[in-house]
Amino acid sequence: MNLRRMVFVLCVVCGWPAVCDAGLIQFQLTATNFWIEPGTTPSALGLQEILPPGSTYTFNTATNSPIVAPILEYNPQLLSPPAPKDLHPGGWATWNFEPNFGIDIHLVDVASGQSADFEIAGRLHAYNEYSQGSWSGIGYFWFMYGYASGSPATVTLGGNQYTVWSEDWYSTQPPSISVWVGSNPPVVTSPEPCTILLAGLGLLPVGLRAGRRRHASRTQ
Repeated sequence: MNLRRMVFVLCVVCGWPAVCDAGLIQFQLTATNFWIEPGTTPSALGLQEILPPGSTYTFNTATNSPIVAPILEYNPQLLSPPAPKDLHPGGWATWNFEPNFGIDIHLVDVASGQSADFEIAGRLHAYNEYSQGSWSGIGYFWFMYGYASGSPATVTLGGNQYTVWSEDWYSTQPPSISVWVGSNPPVVTSPEPCTILLAGLGLLPVGLRAGRRRHASRTQ
């Protein structure tokens, strides 16, 4: 009898964490603020948000797949037509720019209503050509939350541990964030990343925003 009880206790102790982690957990993401250097609007430099407000995601703790949420994209069609003085005789022009940008994300644990805010910062390298009345081009993004600062951010909301990071390394894909709920995220975290998230610190060091600022330059 004692042996059976010991086996039962061991099963409960070993299996309890897995039982607690199992299930479907819903959370919401909303972009609450957008800044871009050198002091212009995002759309003026071809950036547009693609994350609908209050977007709801369901994380399945039984899988090994983080939720990936695209935040914004580059669309050269948003650029204004060049001034006549900037056009070549053939009616074409080029415009390359490299602004820093940041976006604030509000994360809500649906079941508890608890939330946290954090800022993601990055850099866009855009190369564009104007011809036949419209712009065409391509944008490369640096969007690496958690890597320049040493670790992804982790916060506990409603008893659920959320880990947030991004890894767009000079990519043409829309900048996105990855969200993992529960223990053992597929990235390495720092000892106290929760403080980083709750304090709303930038994903890249403050030096990214305070560093060298390069104004958009038009070339012919």
